[in-house]
Amino acid sequence: MLKESDLLEYHDYVSNNVKIYRGNLVSWRRIFKVNHANESVTYCEMKRIKDGFKATLKTISIKAFLRWAATDVTKEVKE
Repeated sequence: MLKESDLLEYHDYVSNNVKIYRGNLVSWRRIFKVNHANESVTYCEMKRIKDGFKATLKTISIKAFLRWAATDVTKEVKE
């Protein structure tokens, strides 16, 4: 289970019931801003659709995001 300190900006997260189609994620959330003062998270929910992607920008509480998120799936960039 993730903790508040595990939430990092520009990282991708998936839920427990993640869907994978042909080796790719179907939906995930990328955090843009973690606001500890307001206890909120601003994220973009990405969904793969037939012709591309659909993105929705949302803001929810940190607790709600932690209940949804199962793991961080951000790929590490090797230099």
